[in-house]
Parts: sequence; C-alpha cells; structure tokens
Amino acid sequence: MENIFKTVSEILADVAECEVDSIQMETNLPEDLGINSLMGLEIMVMLERKFKVKLKEEDLPQMTTPKDIIALLEAQLVLND
Repeated sequence: MENIFKTVSEILADVAECEVDSIQMETNLPEDLGINSLMGLEIMVMLERKFKVKLKEEDLPQMTTPKDIIALLEAQLVLND
C-alpha cells in the first residue's frame, strides 16, 4: 500500500502543482489541493495508465482523499488478479 500511496501522491502533486510531501492519506483533494472535476478526470486517466485498471467515471465523486483513491485502486487490482 505504501508504494501505491507514493505513486498516487506523485500523480496528485503533478496535477495540483504542489509538493508530494504536502499530500497525506486524509488530504481533501478539492479543499486542500483545489482539485476540480476536470483535474479529477485527468487524475483518473493517469491512474488507469499507471496501474493498468479501468475506473468508472461515476467513481470520481468518491475520490476525495488519497485514501479513497487507494481503496478504489485496490478493489480494481483484486478484480484484475
């Protein structure tokens, strides 16, 4: 999970143009990083490419913290095994 968090943090920092160190498991993406729905779609595409999973657009509103994103990714990775 630590490696997943590191990768997710790097993607979020890239899109939000912030430092990776400023992202914690409970960081609120819209409130703390200013991530809007368009940025969320960009993040979703980057996650799909990096982790080779398929995320649904309706999952986007649930992705409010890195912890939420990791839970979705882990569920998809289990399904793909």
